[in-house]
Amino acid sequence: MSAFTPVGRDALAVFLRGYSTGELQVHEGIGDGIENTSHFVTTDRCEMVLTLFETHSCEKMDHFLDLMAYMSEHGAPGTQPVAA
Repeated sequence: MSAFTPVGRDALAVFLRGYSTGELQVHEGIGDGIENTSHFVTTDRCEMVLTLFETHSCEKMDHFLDLMAYMSEHGAPGTQPVAA
């Protein structure tokens, strides 16, 4: 079963202001998944996927984010995390 945490438009717009991703245009929940909630997000600057990791500890998240950043920096196709 997929976890799904609702993300309201107003709350997401405020959240995105903490990042250099632009102003929210559209977002849509992604129904597939096992442990995480994901949304397709389009701003006036980019398209991205917002993933809410619902079951991982901060220590595990550090590992995931470091791995995604490393892969992106070395040209591997995939996710590039956006940091605040």
